[in-house]
Amino acid sequence: MTVSQITTNELLIYLREDIADTSAAELVDVMRSAAVSFIKSYTGQDDEYIEQHDEFAPVLMALVADMYDTRSYHVDSDRLNPFVQSVLDMHRVNLI
Repeated sequence: MTVSQITTNELLIYLREDIADTSAAELVDVMRSAAVSFIKSYTGQDDEYIEQHDEFAPVLMALVADMYDTRSYHVDSDRLNPFVQSVLDMHRVNLI
């Protein structure tokens, strides 16, 4: 499964939210877009590259879940999920 194949309903199910809740769906769509942008910025890769690698699908889901669960300005940790970070680091080309 690729990033573009993940539907809003699948994300809502992953988040254990009601798929009929339109306000949750709108919020998840915003978070999905932000997660894709984060993946591209972190790795330095484009949409085409991301679509060629299935391992970005669970990364997207984990990022959306983290954004959904942590909807506040202040958080206790600034660390990425170890799985997310390892996948993103494998594909990173913009190391400084």
